[in-house]
Amino acid sequence: MALSKTTILIVALLFFTPLLTVSQATIPDSDIPQNIKSDISKGEWILINDATINDYPLRESSGYIHSPLGSFDPKDGYVPLGPENFIDFESFSKTGMAIVQSKSSDMTLLIDKLQEEPDISILDYIPDDSLIIRIGGEDKAQKFLQISKFNEVRWIGELPIAWKMSKPLISYYFENTDVIDVNLIPAKDLSIEELAELNRDMSYLSSSSRAKICDSSLCQIKDLNPSLFPLLAMDGRILKIEIASIL
Repeated sequence: MALSKTTILIVALLFFTPLLTVSQATIPDSDIPQNIKSDISKGEWILINDATINDYPLRESSGYIHSPLGSFDPKDGYVPLGPENFIDFESFSKTGMAIVQSKSSDMTLLIDKLQEEPDISILDYIPDDSLIIRIGGEDKAQKFLQISKFNEVRWIGELPIAWKMSKPLISYYFENTDVIDVNLIPAKDLSIEELAELNRDMSYLSSSSRAKICDSSLCQIKDLNPSLFPLLAMDGRILKIEIASIL
């Protein structure tokens, strides 16, 4: 059935009416001050008048450290060390790696304080409000004691080597003997020479034919024997050990 001309005209008006309404709602240029139009045309920032600044308090620190082996409050006297095969009581004296927990969720003061100290490197962050650091120099124990007295520090302790391992890899160590591909995260304070030595040492453990298996952020080891996991965890050049993703 053919539509009449009147019907077609009504449908057309209904279809185009919203577009006409929107176009009429456009703010005319005359309503924008001339100086602002000039700034906009130049792509410059515009100062907002009557802006207000609001303060929002940070959350309070929970006191808990959420480690790969579980959450705990170190003030309770318990720190999860991991399985016996992954415990090294001489680790701190060899690597200088430690955990520092901040009193406040605002860690700015603690970070600034640590960065002012010689022979201290910040390696990583652990929730809540904790850092993994390395204490260098000859007298690590004395520096450890000094840091424990900082006003910003709630607790400091040695880094258990099992914390470097992902939980699936620890389980794999006890349940399998088959070789496995792993990723290692080097510590961020390594020099170019130390990174080159790490690359050389890890190449002996990998079946990869590549000359370079490590860069500043990742080492990829193919077909690693799981019996070597504890030795890698003891290595102070390594921060984390994880199962390599399968693409």
